Amino acid sequence: MQRKQIRSKKNQSLPNMFRTPEEIKRASAGGEPKKRLRFKKDNSVNSDSSSSASSKKNSGGELRKKCKTKLKQQSNISMSTMSPDLESFYNPNISHHDMRILQSLALKKRETLQYQQRSYEAQKLWEEDRKSLERKQEEKRKEWKSYVEKKRKRENNMNTMRMEEVKQNLRQAQSLLEARLTERDKRIEEMIQQTEGKKIRHSIEMKENYEKKRFLAEANHLERELERIMQYEECEHELNEKLKKAEKLRQRDLKNFRKKVASTNKLEELRHQERMDELMEEDKFMRNQKMKELQEREDKVIQRYMEQVRQKLQAIKQNSMHRELKGQQARATVRELEEGLETWQDHVMLMQWDALRRSEANAKLLLANRRLRVECENKERMIQHSRRYRE
Repeated sequence: MQRKQIRSKKNQSLPNMFRTPEEIKRASAGGEPKKRLRFKKDNSVNSDSSSSASSKKNSGGELRKKCKTKLKQQSNISMSTMSPDLESFYNPNISHHDMRILQSLALKKRETLQYQQRSYEAQKLWEEDRKSLERKQEEKRKEWKSYVEKKRKRENNMNTMRMEEVKQNLRQAQSLLEARLTERDKRIEEMIQQTEGKKIRHSIEMKENYEKKRFLAEANHLERELERIMQYEECEHELNEKLKKAEKLRQRDLKNFRKKVASTNKLEELRHQERMDELMEEDKFMRNQKMKELQEREDKVIQRYMEQVRQKLQAIKQNSMHRELKGQQARATVRELEEGLETWQDHVMLMQWDALRRSEANAKLLLANRRLRVECENKERMIQHSRRYRE
């Protein structure tokens, strides 16, 4: 109880500079306030501010830095202004120990006041910064919304324009297709009518011309066969003439060769001549045999072909009622026969040419071999004569 009374006396004895304006008013009215909840309210505000700052970390860090710098500046100013000179308020009735207690209480009171003022100012600064940030964010959001809305409007306008262009193109294409389809249907109907009339006329003309072409084809076929036979005979005649010319050239070469060899050795010439005659006779005999075989084959084939043609012509004449149905078969057989005759003629010509080439090649080889032999024998004789003459 005594301590409480002393404290109350000490608080009454403190100067007004260490008191708040509310305490001064209450003291002047009579009696000090019971309890103050300002500090607790500030703590609650600080707790609310800390909870909101945790939700906004990015903006809270910057605000804290700004608030710290401002509070340091204000604390320095307050410390410089609020430094009481306790010695000027010295009371000799108070002991030194009590004076020190009063000083400590005054310092604590001053610190609490400074802390409350700092917290209040920090809260105010934080709220101002928060409001400014919220305004900026709202402005940015509004700008972004306006930009997005404008962009969407532009895209919608562009899409509508494109859709209209596409619709117009589709309509034009549909109209063109409808016009073309109508034109196509008209053309098809006209073509169908024309084709039907042409088919009727063509069928009548075909029936009239078929009989004429049939007789003309038979006559032309016989003429072609005769022409081919004549061509074959001409080719055979030309080949015989070529063979005769080749024999004449060979005989002339033989005569020249005989004249050259006669000066050197008549006996060997006669012997070689006999051999050459034998070989030539053998060659002629082989050629004659081959020509006879070829001629026999040609005659047989021609006879068979003529018999087949005659039989077919007789069958065609006998079966005149069925010619219209079997016309295609007859044409196919005629073509096959013509192709067979052509292939056979080509084969015969190739055989003849091969035989001529082989005979000419054999004759050339024989002549070359005999010339070499004669030259070698002549050289040997010349060498022998030279040796004998030296001896």
